[in-house]
Amino acid sequence: MKKRILTWLKPTGEHLHIGNYFGAIEPIIRAQNSGQYDVYMFLAKLHSLTAVHNAEKIHSYSINALKMYLACGIDPTKTLIYNQADIPAHAECGRILGCITNMGTMERMHAYKDAVAKWKANEISVWVFSYPILMAWDILLYDVQEVPVGKDQKQ
Repeated sequence: MKKRILTWLKPTGEHLHIGNYFGAIEPIIRAQNSGQYDVYMFLAKLHSLTAVHNAEKIHSYSINALKMYLACGIDPTKTLIYNQADIPAHAECGRILGCITNMGTMERMHAYKDAVAKWKANEISVWVFSYPILMAWDILLYDVQEVPVGKDQKQ
């Protein structure tokens, strides 16, 4: 049985950056071409809601990200590319995991600490605070063995 590998990009801007390539895209290209993995890659539209609150922009950014995946060499015949927001289990199970995760754990997460450093606490959304829960469920939902991410997402 092949190992499963999963990664995603959060569509929050017009363009991807070099960190997206080396942290997520390039490892997926290697995995898809090795034949040793079932390869999953998704458009993280639910994740983008922590930063972008405009549906048209999220859609446009997602289309751009998909084009970039393909332009960089992601092969849709070897890699399953999907829209996370089309699968209700992402949000539903994220909610369940959120119910059993304590506040102390979440307060130690780098996403929250970064947000506190940038904004006032009352300007941080609940999902910025809970972002690592959504990420954890994205991984658990597909029982993946490898998750290539950038250095900023190691936690």
